[in-house]
Amino acid sequence: MDYRDIIPVEEDPSGKLSEFVADLKFEDIPEEHLDYAKKDILDGIGCFIAGTTGPTIKEVMDHVRAFGGAAEKGCRIPVYGDRLPVAMAAFANGTIARACDLGDTHNEGGHIVEWVLPTLLTGIDMTDEKKSGKDFLTSFVAGAEWGSSEQVTMKPYAGCKYNHTPIYGMLKLMKKEGFTWQDIESAHFTVSKGAIVTIDPPAVKWNPQTPAEALFSNPYSVAYALIHGDCFLDAYEADEVMKNMADPVFTELMGRLHYTQDFSLPVFDDYPIEVTLRDGRTFKVIERELAGNIINPMSWEEVEHKFWNCTRYAAVDLGEEKYKKIIDLCRRMEEIDDISVLMDALV
Repeated sequence: MDYRDIIPVEEDPSGKLSEFVADLKFEDIPEEHLDYAKKDILDGIGCFIAGTTGPTIKEVMDHVRAFGGAAEKGCRIPVYGDRLPVAMAAFANGTIARACDLGDTHNEGGHIVEWVLPTLLTGIDMTDEKKSGKDFLTSFVAGAEWGSSEQVTMKPYAGCKYNHTPIYGMLKLMKKEGFTWQDIESAHFTVSKGAIVTIDPPAVKWNPQTPAEALFSNPYSVAYALIHGDCFLDAYEADEVMKNMADPVFTELMGRLHYTQDFSLPVFDDYPIEVTLRDGRTFKVIERELAGNIINPMSWEEVEHKFWNCTRYAAVDLGEEKYKKIIDLCRRMEEIDDISVLMDALV
């Protein structure tokens, strides 16, 4: 198409998206999508809380505070409580929400809640006009274009999502078959095309030296989960990474993990896993039920468990009562008359 050609309105995808956003009403949202959206918002708030102590956030807060605070009409920063001019609040909130790479993923379009939620949280204080929980949910769904919600998945662990299917599959297999990480002779994972970011180059992925390198290392993350039974933010703290990489037992376990790629595999699902134990037993499975994916979505209990884990990393501890209040508000968000109560609970 020549750049001078005019695209007819009916062929312009931005027009259809704009119509969707403008016309969407709360009543249009299917019940199952509404429940997922509420869980995703709680998950996103947890990610935000943990992000307040994430990489570079101290520098970000120093930067936005240097512009000066705002009076009563400023927008609040959750957890910190600062009131800042809207541009500075939006900058800080957006950075904090994404700081720990803990939020949901879309099988075709990357992350969602870490972009949409901080925008809406900033907007709560931008107007004196009362907005309801239904308004907030409708805006969230519109921002996420929830017509594709069946492709949105939540993260059960910290770290790059490409690490999660091998972790989940191995932990499930260990529990089912009754073996431990010490029993493993070798484990082989067939992963999707995109997982290349967690296994190549081998010199870095099998020898991460920084939190960022460990975060995107499949063998580091799987080895950590095999030993500890989970893989959350603790795994990627600088001191923890250096301790593990100096431990010959840990690095030897990493060396028993092997990977190949199959470009025909779905992005995060259907990964074949083959494990050989020291006693000669071999197990083969195809992992397609990762917690949080479209087949096995995270329950409210699982989302709340992750939320409480996130609160351990808050820059300012809001206290148990406020954390319980946040969970309650998310669970019954459609009943809230004034969504500002959510921000009140977050500071």
